[in-house]
Amino acid sequence: MTGDKFLLNDADVLAGKVKYIFACALRFASVPKPVGGMVKGIKIASRGNEPEKWLLESKIVMGGISDTLRIKQYYYPAVQ
Repeated sequence: MTGDKFLLNDADVLAGKVKYIFACALRFASVPKPVGGMVKGIKIASRGNEPEKWLLESKIVMGGISDTLRIKQYYYPAVQ
């Protein structure tokens, strides 16, 4: 990843820059799709030999259901 922070907004979500994979054996026909939200990330300073680390926060509004997916977690990119 390049830079030390990023922000994706409603327009980015609608443009398909945010990927959402839905897997549920009980809901074959109706797959909810993202209709808005945001994803932001900030690179956390590494200490010593630690790998690159990011703090990601997202709020994705799903269409067709009245749910919002909220995630706040650390992320370690696979490629350095």
